[in-house]
Amino acid sequence: MDIDKIIEKMKNHICLIEYTSLISGTKKSREMTLSYDVIPKKHQLFKNLPTSNKMIAYDIEFQRWDDIDPDTILSWKVIS
Repeated sequence: MDIDKIIEKMKNHICLIEYTSLISGTKKSREMTLSYDVIPKKHQLFKNLPTSNKMIAYDIEFQRWDDIDPDTILSWKVIS
């Protein structure tokens, strides 16, 4: 999976990311973004660190930052 491409798309769009949770082992499908046009101002404090082995993105439904192991991503697509 090209994690850099996903991160680049999320900077301006909402992406539907399907992945396997490392905690529960269940498949999840989440609408995620890095677009400050979508993220509420009170949550606009985070940046992906280039040395991190996780992808950090904002979960639209739960209104929180979440980390995803790139190895667990099953599929993704831009939805808006």
